[in-house]
Amino acid sequence: MIPSFINFHGKKLPVKEINSWAFESCQKITGVTVPDSVTLIDSGAFSDCSQLKNVTLSKNIDYIPYYMCYKCGSLESITVPEKVTAIGGFAFSGCENLENVYLPESLTEIDEEAFSGCDNLVSIKIPKNVSVIGEIVFAECRSFTTFDVDESNACFSADDGVLFSKDKTKLVIYPYAKGTEYSVPEGVKEISAYAFYENTEIEKITLPEGLLKIGNFAFNGCVSLESIDLPASLTKLGLGALANCTNMKEINVNKKNASFVSPGGVLFNKDMTELIAYPVSNETEQ
Repeated sequence: MIPSFINFHGKKLPVKEINSWAFESCQKITGVTVPDSVTLIDSGAFSDCSQLKNVTLSKNIDYIPYYMCYKCGSLESITVPEKVTAIGGFAFSGCENLENVYLPESLTEIDEEAFSGCDNLVSIKIPKNVSVIGEIVFAECRSFTTFDVDESNACFSADDGVLFSKDKTKLVIYPYAKGTEYSVPEGVKEISAYAFYENTEIEKITLPEGLLKIGNFAFNGCVSLESIDLPASLTKLGLGALANCTNMKEINVNKKNASFVSPGGVLFNKDMTELIAYPVSNETEQ
């Protein structure tokens, strides 16, 4: 337990801050209690403490910093205190045994890769005030199946465990272990950047007519996808959206699409002046 006070020349001085990387790679620490006197924890404070199983945080911090518990592979649960408004990037990334996460109503922002690589995390409840969820926040969470969103949240919603915008016109994140086949619901106009990023389980994806945009790296690294059909309505395909799909054999574009064509399963712009994506396993001679 970190002390609330230290004695210095006969005076009791409160401990108010834990410095950056203060306990980094302390492999013998199995539990930490941060006293309520602490109001600031800096980046990487408990990073790479591989035996750390239990962390109790001060009730008076309002921010979880970048890399706070990065690669704490033994950490099993975390309760984020009620005053916290943001979780920094990579805060719990690589906590492969993390199973239980409590997020407070005060939370408004979860930054990039905050929970990436949490292999044992199955589900999470998004509180009502969260308005920002960064890129790849839950990437490579190999047991993750379900988002649950507070009904009062004005920005996000969930449908059958999949994370959407509130009005369900944007698919935000598809959980890694949700299933091998998925049909994007009618009414979805956009698939967010990184929505299926490096999901090695997904084998078949059905896209609806009305879909206008697929974001950057949306299907990057979906190595089990062998083909994909792009609807007539699609007008924008983001950077690397279909990259590193190593078993992809063909990309098929609806003949009525005004922006793209796919002779031989290879994706071009409509007038074929730009080759956009060549499937890695395509056998067509060009």
